[in-house]
Amino acid sequence: MGILYGVSVGAGDPELLTVKAVRVLEKCRVIAAPDDGLALSIAGQAVNLLGKEIVRLSFPMTKDRAGLEISHEKAAEALSAILEKEDAAFVCLGDISVYSTFHYISERVRQRGFKVECVAGVTSFCAAAAALGIPLVSGKEPLVIIPAHCESRDALLSADGTRVVMKSAADLTNVRGKIYAAENVGLGGERLFFPEDEISDTGYFTSFIIKNE
Repeated sequence: MGILYGVSVGAGDPELLTVKAVRVLEKCRVIAAPDDGLALSIAGQAVNLLGKEIVRLSFPMTKDRAGLEISHEKAAEALSAILEKEDAAFVCLGDISVYSTFHYISERVRQRGFKVECVAGVTSFCAAAAALGIPLVSGKEPLVIIPAHCESRDALLSADGTRVVMKSAADLTNVRGKIYAAENVGLGGERLFFPEDEISDTGYFTSFIIKNE
């Protein structure tokens, strides 16, 4: 039976793929990807995908739990049929372990008796920190990772240490407004975030980095 590889393709720049990610994508004949095409496009700039079988999987943008369960189950079924014969790689934006759809699929694939391996990648907040030329955290400073649509986001924005607001490009105006509001109520400190004109429609650098002085 084949192995399912969850391959992280990083924060947008194809040069952020690791050597291991490239090696796995080169060796797998079958490459699976979300049907929005973004992760596949990034991978295709680092690896020659000509001759590969591309399997596009649909993941609807919905909060309906039942609908999501159905899409995850269908993806697991499609991948398991491939794994009966050979290895397959599933490409994922950022790092496979950070808010990734792959987790829901891989658990179902494991339950079907197949082996799953994950290939780590560069997250958007690590890439953004590097682009800004700042340390993400140092010393004993804590790191708080906040999903853009987290119900407790407003409270977490005022937490100690470095705060990262993930997947914020789609909610850019609202997130930025919350950061400005935090400054206006006297929380103070330095607010560092990737400039708006550098957050592109392709999803590169979709994290805000917020640091106190």
